[in-house]
Amino acid sequence: MYGFDENGIFDEGSTPKTATLYGTSKLFGGIAAEALADENFSVIRLRKGTISGYSPRMRFDLLVNTMFKNAMTTGEITVNNPAIWRPVLGMADTIEAYRCAVRAPFSVSGIFNINSENATVGDVGRIVHTFFRERGIPVRLTVKDIADKRNYRVSGEKARAELGYIPQNSVKSILEELASHFDSSFDFENESYYNIRVFEKIHKEFAKVSEKSFRASELSVKVL
Repeated sequence: MYGFDENGIFDEGSTPKTATLYGTSKLFGGIAAEALADENFSVIRLRKGTISGYSPRMRFDLLVNTMFKNAMTTGEITVNNPAIWRPVLGMADTIEAYRCAVRAPFSVSGIFNINSENATVGDVGRIVHTFFRERGIPVRLTVKDIADKRNYRVSGEKARAELGYIPQNSVKSILEELASHFDSSFDFENESYYNIRVFEKIHKEFAKVSEKSFRASELSVKVL
């Protein structure tokens, strides 16, 4: 949502600098929702960090989850750019943020940054590496220097003050949660755990249906 910044910490008044279509869609979706606010409808917009942790429909294409999965399946953690900052958000903290929003007084509205902690990708990699080594599991840590379009930290003070949101998660607690649910026998490569793969499958299936529909309509025209 906030794009690339090397030094600052973004609060809710900071100007968004979306670097992806996904971020842009979130931004304009929030603006559209806020436009519906009136005396009977209050809008709270949660700007969430990179969510990680366990969920019934798992995601292994998110920062901490990806490193955990790679450590479990390949024995290697790859950090593409150690200096890049990310607001990390645990699953339990995510749920708590929504709970706080639902329980907030009607007078409370607007944008709220939601995260558990700010961490560099390098810090996350080192924490994951240490987590596995402490458990006697050999894992390699490979550090690269690949440019990234996103680099930012966020302030969660507004959510703390107005929503009463107090995060409890950390990168380490997220790893402990994941380790309690998964071992090396788990099928980490199931395509349903990766959004890009899911979307690609849907796109291919839609393309097949569209092609069949086109051929059917073309045939009916010829018959007529």
